[in-house]
Amino acid sequence: MYYCRYRSTFVAFASLSLLLTSGCSQTDSSSAIVTATLPENLVQVDFPNDPKAIVLQQIVRVGQDGPEIILGQNIGCASNPSIELQNELIKLESLSPERKRPLLIGLDYGWGDMDAEAIRQANKILIDHWHRGGLVTLNFDPGNPSTLKPDPTDNSPVDLSRLILPGTPENRQFNYQLRIVAQGLKELQRAGVVVLWRPFHEPNGGWFWWCSHDETTGNWTSPEHYRLLWEYTYRELTDGYRLSNLIWIYSPAAMNSAEIKPTDVYYPGDDRVDLIGVDIYTDSFTQESIDARNGFTLLRKFKKPLAICELGSRRLDGSFNAHKAFEAILEHCPDAKYVLFWHSWDEGSKRIPMALIDCLEARQLLADSRALTISPTITSSSKKNRINTDERAE
Repeated sequence: MYYCRYRSTFVAFASLSLLLTSGCSQTDSSSAIVTATLPENLVQVDFPNDPKAIVLQQIVRVGQDGPEIILGQNIGCASNPSIELQNELIKLESLSPERKRPLLIGLDYGWGDMDAEAIRQANKILIDHWHRGGLVTLNFDPGNPSTLKPDPTDNSPVDLSRLILPGTPENRQFNYQLRIVAQGLKELQRAGVVVLWRPFHEPNGGWFWWCSHDETTGNWTSPEHYRLLWEYTYRELTDGYRLSNLIWIYSPAAMNSAEIKPTDVYYPGDDRVDLIGVDIYTDSFTQESIDARNGFTLLRKFKKPLAICELGSRRLDGSFNAHKAFEAILEHCPDAKYVLFWHSWDEGSKRIPMALIDCLEARQLLADSRALTISPTITSSSKKNRINTDERAE
């Protein structure tokens, strides 16, 4: 594999995916070849006892040897038949002779009817990226379980205390969606993929059903009810479906308007969150815009790894400069471990530019040694390591 920077973090990610997919331990002769490339200061661990912990450990190491951030790109929604997916990555690779792509790619389980086959097809791309030494992040954006509309922005209020109550219509509908998602996550777990898992994002914005803001009454979903939903989902996926490959991410919206609540209000709790990120949409790269109303700074008190989970333009006119935005993140959020650019989409015949490939200076960003990227030239082992093969009892 070609590496843009020969850094300990970088080598560790690629080596980790190889070990997970090959089923090697550090005592295997094959693993000795991989670990020989690791620098002496890398913390050695017994592998693969806890792949999730090892991935999280390597994410924490980002930036410890100098300014750097994992570069990421969201590539669409699994439920959308016109999903960008592979085309987005191919176009990015065309911008450099080394065919660089972001180290992190992400997509959404949701934003439409939950389709098990569509998720399986999307997973193929995620698994392939993981085998190449990359990282994977997923959003969970289920449809409204009360109105049955598949659009998560249908923010008609949902009684979350009823949603978590077994046997209610809301509970049955939510569990139907959760089961399809869990099947997709289980497939990734069998393939050895650790997932940066981001459910129920931007609760402080009030524009999604899981934390709605009724503009007529002024009522918001309470933090207590949001935490009930988070806890229920955590328990179902962890204990019910026996998923051990999820790094749980709490991801509020940047506080770029007075109507948005503080980023810390809906925090689910230390024992249910592994990483925290902020979603930023701005065309200004000042401290006041990137760390709007100190929303990013406010989250440092939780002492979790931090990230920019979504980054994009508000103008949507193609004038967004990706390289300048990246430099602003490095300057104003230097402890951010990764930054994920959002995807472009089509509205009729009109292209809404948002992805790196549609931004200014994308080529310069990919060439920046501080942006951690990979080249898709690695060949992965044909063996698979099943982290947890137990199926949930029906």
